[in-house]
Amino acid sequence: MRNNWRRSIERGSAIGDQGQQYAVYSAPNRRSQSLSPFVEKPTYLLTGATGLVGRYLLARLLRQSQEVAVLVRPTPRATAAQRIEESLRHFESSVLLPRPKTISSDLNAPRLGLSAPDAAYLARRPIRVIHCAASIRFVEDQESGEPYRTNVEGTSALLELCRELRVEEFHYVSTAYVGSRSGKAVVPENWVDAESEGGNDYERSKILAERLVRDCTWLPSRTIHRPSIVVGDSRTNYTSTFHGFYAPLQIGAAYAKEFGFSSQAGDWFRQQLGVLQSDSKNMVAVDWVADAIVAIALQSPIQAERILHWTNPRPVACHVMQAAIVDAIEQRYGAASSGAAGSVERMSALVSADHFRTQMGVYESYFGNDPELDATEANAALRRANCASVSCPPIDYQRLRQLADFAIENNFGWPKALPPELPFGPVREALETMVQRAASIRPSEIEGRVTVRLTGAGAPESLYFVRTSRSWQRVDERITGGGWEMEWTLPFAKLADCIIARTSPIVWIDAGYWLVQGSLPNEWLAVVTDWVNDVISRVKA
Repeated sequence: MRNNWRRSIERGSAIGDQGQQYAVYSAPNRRSQSLSPFVEKPTYLLTGATGLVGRYLLARLLRQSQEVAVLVRPTPRATAAQRIEESLRHFESSVLLPRPKTISSDLNAPRLGLSAPDAAYLARRPIRVIHCAASIRFVEDQESGEPYRTNVEGTSALLELCRELRVEEFHYVSTAYVGSRSGKAVVPENWVDAESEGGNDYERSKILAERLVRDCTWLPSRTIHRPSIVVGDSRTNYTSTFHGFYAPLQIGAAYAKEFGFSSQAGDWFRQQLGVLQSDSKNMVAVDWVADAIVAIALQSPIQAERILHWTNPRPVACHVMQAAIVDAIEQRYGAASSGAAGSVERMSALVSADHFRTQMGVYESYFGNDPELDATEANAALRRANCASVSCPPIDYQRLRQLADFAIENNFGWPKALPPELPFGPVREALETMVQRAASIRPSEIEGRVTVRLTGAGAPESLYFVRTSRSWQRVDERITGGGWEMEWTLPFAKLADCIIARTSPIVWIDAGYWLVQGSLPNEWLAVVTDWVNDVISRVKA
């Protein structure tokens, strides 16, 4: 006799291992509830997960229990897994997230630098791609070839992999400014043919990359996402990168920190920015952009090509942005000024300095007036996704001041934090190495199936196990048929307590940390304990 129920239904909260709050499932209660029939879910293959927009996309996909694989380039400073841990740390102040399948790769390496097992992993799954990785150099670097090397050549290499994998849905994150230099009063959600319509090398590289996507007629579903100027979170002001709006703020703050910043110096700095009262810029908060892209990506694929402008219906006047920048600098560094005349003289003397002029020159076109960016199709797509009520947050003086203050208070992200250590290495290694191809297990031998979703720092991606008449076997993909089916969700730290400290699983189940659900055998707790004991034996080995 089997019970269809799930353990620990109601959501609550508890204090985590380091004093953090995170969501858990509270007091256990039994109630009848069947799991939905298994439907093979797509795996979202995400690039750029360590960038600002990319990390927000990753967190939202994981929070919605999507299967996610990320292509991440390791650095001399951090492994691919460590870089993903760093990307997710900001999002775990209130809830622990599961981890994606992290694939070490490089868009500029042959076949993206994929190992044979990782390539096989992708080949076995229905893949939807969200390509967010990009170089944001405004001026081409002759030595590295950026931004064209990553934005154009990298996109070409990824598309070739998609063709091999027979991917049917491709989302490309571009920029709304690819057509902003066309001279049109209203920039439509259309393809851009002329590279001259890009105002800098970054925009021109995006035009070329979009063209590559457009030419892949073998892709049934192609969506170009074009956000305007992306700034920090509309609720927390958080940002991990400091470009666009932050660039002149960072330049001004650096010189003000050195020389002081009187009101006269502020007037001088305003003159250097040279904005007109009639000019405006289109800015969008990163959390809204991520919500919009994920809402579209989670819908059933549309067998067509489309271009969506994620823009703000209320652009901000350039003089408002200018005031927010100057006021934030003056509030922070004004008291350090040693005299109005001296401060102005010392700062204005830097106008001819190559470093200052080079930095300001990179963003010379940034403070020009934006054309109107049509978003008709984007708004319609949100309505079809039942997300029309999620309106774009306003970007006004108050919000810009808060964004500027956040950047200055956090010293524009410097120094970089050390890459996080991945905890519970022996447990993770034991879980990841006990794998067997499902094809080698006869269905008649399967007593039941378990999906393990671990959350928090160091957790591996979702793991799939079967209980046979002989032993537990981890399989490399979820399989159907064969006895009961269970799904477990728990913090990785709590599982490690069971494995390393030999704590009983019932302790965490009763405390609400371990969610057990599914079509369960009567001896379900014995099944959980047996699995834990099996992993303990492997860790000891």
